Amino acid sequence: MRAEQRSWSNVSCRTRNLLLAALLLVALTAVKGSVRRSSEETSSAMASSTDQTEWPALVGMDANQAQSVLEKETSKTVFLVPVGNMVTMDYRPERVRIFYDSTTNKVAKVPKIG
Repeated sequence: MRAEQRSWSNVSCRTRNLLLAALLLVALTAVKGSVRRSSEETSSAMASSTDQTEWPALVGMDANQAQSVLEKETSKTVFLVPVGNMVTMDYRPERVRIFYDSTTNKVAKVPKIG
């Protein structure tokens, strides 16, 4: 009887390990598919909204007007940033920053995606 109990406990342990491995494989496959779909959606959204990544024609324009122009032309989130202010260095394809001179309220740098 003890031999049967040991044998059953070994099988049970193996079965548990196999089940855990299978669950881990399913979870990793689901995550991989989710990441792939997310990057495909981002790429298609970027391509459909506009292929433009910079707007040099806005330099010298009133910052608020430039913001309105970009919000109408693109689906990007537009931020007004005074020249010299600190910003994060991460790249975000849905973001456009307009750096402007706070004394004149004019766009000082070419607005770019990121």
